Amino acid sequence: MASIKELLDCLDPPIRHMCEIRGGVMHLALIDASIPARVHRRLVRHEFQNEMAFRMILLYAVNELRGKGSHAPLQAISSLAFGAQGGQGARNGIENATGS
Repeated sequence: MASIKELLDCLDPPIRHMCEIRGGVMHLALIDASIPARVHRRLVRHEFQNEMAFRMILLYAVNELRGKGSHAPLQAISSLAFGAQGGQGARNGIENATGS
């Protein structure tokens, strides 16, 4: 099972992240300084606690960055094994996800 922090850290470099949880809502920014470009996502609790949902949201955010000229590899997201507990693996490490 991959934690949110592990998923975000596997994108660096070239994509850095800023992540903050306020009132049960995760505010996530992905930044590629080489372009420069930034995308934002606002995730409610069930979106960041479900690993499959979080990975899809992350994939779409990286695709949006790629549309702006980023060369971020998409395989970094799929390189970490999916959790075997019904997609709930991303919730592990939420408290550590605010690192960038």
